[in-house]
Amino acid sequence: MLPVDLLNDGRDWSDALTSLQPVAGRSLHPIWHISTDESQNRALLKTLPDFRGHNRLGRPKSGADVLAEASSSGATDGPFPGIAVQPYGRGRSMAMSTAITRRWASDFTQSWGGADARYYKKFWRNVIYWLTENSSIGRRRLLAETDKRLYRPGEPIVIQARTFDENAAPTLDYRVAVSIEPRSAGDVTSDDSPLRRAVSGSPPSEGEAHSPMLPWGEEFDLTRNAAEKSYAALLPIIDAKSVPAGVALTQGLRIELTAYENNTQVDSTALEVQVLDDPSEQQNPLPDHDLLRRVADRSSGKVLKGAGDLASMIAALPHVVGPTEVKRAPVWSRWWLLALLLVLLTTEWVWRRRLGLA
Repeated sequence: MLPVDLLNDGRDWSDALTSLQPVAGRSLHPIWHISTDESQNRALLKTLPDFRGHNRLGRPKSGADVLAEASSSGATDGPFPGIAVQPYGRGRSMAMSTAITRRWASDFTQSWGGADARYYKKFWRNVIYWLTENSSIGRRRLLAETDKRLYRPGEPIVIQARTFDENAAPTLDYRVAVSIEPRSAGDVTSDDSPLRRAVSGSPPSEGEAHSPMLPWGEEFDLTRNAAEKSYAALLPIIDAKSVPAGVALTQGLRIELTAYENNTQVDSTALEVQVLDDPSEQQNPLPDHDLLRRVADRSSGKVLKGAGDLASMIAALPHVVGPTEVKRAPVWSRWWLLALLLVLLTTEWVWRRRLGLA
């Protein structure tokens, strides 16, 4: 089942400092899709931290693909398979030679991608997605949805999720974690998303509507609703008038949800929504009477309350008579005169022709 051969000399572990390098190619394997932007993705893969040990594995099998090569200070035979995968039956298998626990890979598990280790979490999410892509198990343990797909600034994104145990019965024994990622990382110029931190399942109050911004990739837990046996959260979208520098409103968002049971991943899913920032005139074409009244007061203007006020204002406007304007034009510029001359000349030429004078 494994994509590599095992060694039989009994020395299966080395605590030498080990580095992992993804195999370069035209396109990266799905497990390396940490960012949606390809150039940024390749750059962040170069920041993979070192590991404090590795398992000694043999050669990759004939049907296996090596996705990353590993090298260590104590190795004398050059790079060796760091991550290898292969199809097996109707599924897939993967072998990773480097250490993956906190003791031997603390930088990888705790800080790859920042204080929240967002790249580490995304990597293992990709691994699970890819390994189970062809799985024959069709039963889902986590189902999630949003109240709609298109949102406007100032609206809350309503997330609801339900989890199920091994017998397909609804349960609230899991912890459902959520993170927000941009659909396209090319336009992202800020660490913050256009959303505020999650609030409870009820409509946000005035104070909650101004809660801190939600950073990209930061995980938070959905709130349990015991009455409906579901999970929920509201993510308020910032108002167009209070957009921080670098934060873009109009963009697609990917909502990633993961269900855990005692820190063990049970299931995961992803939702995509779109935030549209239309001009204020298109969002609300009705006039703002309070604003117009303030403009009239500050500009010494007048508020018209009806058609009668408009008629009175027009009637009160001064009637100014300008100087008389006289336009002159030559007589031959009139079309009917030119036509008459043409007819007369034609008649005279025909008459002279008949008399033999032409």
